Amino acid sequence: MQLRQGLAGTDSARARWRQRMLLPDVPPDSAIVISDERVCETAARSYYRYRLGPMPGGVEVARVADHYYVYGQNRAGEWTILEVFTLQFHSVASAAL
Repeated sequence: MQLRQGLAGTDSARARWRQRMLLPDVPPDSAIVISDERVCETAARSYYRYRLGPMPGGVEVARVADHYYVYGQNRAGEWTILEVFTLQFHSVASAAL
């Protein structure tokens, strides 16, 4: 998952990216991949909330501290969207990766 790469970097560009994505300065193994079906379903509904029609597929969900990081198939041109949610699934940030 690209989230672990963002946590692993120590250069200034990765530090800025972590700050923008609300990622605390924690070790890469602090990103916990979520496999709970209820959480993943809620994450998918939140991630695809503006998409018309059926959801195109699942999402990858990771928790770091008090945020969920959700990566799916929403695109912005050639980029795929990573979205950050609170634990109550309120959107707080997004980035094209």
